[in-house]
Amino acid sequence: SDLDHHLRSENGCKFQLLNCPNGCKRMIPRCSLSCHLTSHCPLREATCKFCKISSTYEGISGDHKKKCHMFPVDCPNKCGEKEILRKYVSSHRQICPQEKVPCKYEPFGCKEKMLRKDLSQHMKDSVEQHLLLTMNRVLKLEAKVDSFMKK
Repeated sequence: SDLDHHLRSENGCKFQLLNCPNGCKRMIPRCSLSCHLTSHCPLREATCKFCKISSTYEGISGDHKKKCHMFPVDCPNKCGEKEILRKYVSSHRQICPQEKVPCKYEPFGCKEKMLRKDLSQHMKDSVEQHLLLTMNRVLKLEAKVDSFMKK
């Protein structure tokens, strides 16, 4: 019939609802299908503008964006560094002035932790404490050596 032909022909009724061919489970009027497939379908093909990987738009704008190693992020310590590629954040933290670091005398017993930018001042302010810690370590080691030598 004319109605069947109108609905089923390739250029059929522009308001006929069609299943999205990408499988997003949406019913789209034929007249909007092209726009849906190129601009609105969450399962349309997309490319990450940072790392160039291809996936679905839903994947690129969702999970991938949170993990993309080329995505620019600000320093997690809020030091002011902007747009560090996510893959370089751990390297940045090795020099970041706002990173919390242990004292260089931690192996000798200093328990202080401070921002990297404050480490130099701590080292200056704690010379006496650090010398005592070092002296105690040397004395303990000497005692161990003496004990070992007596055996």
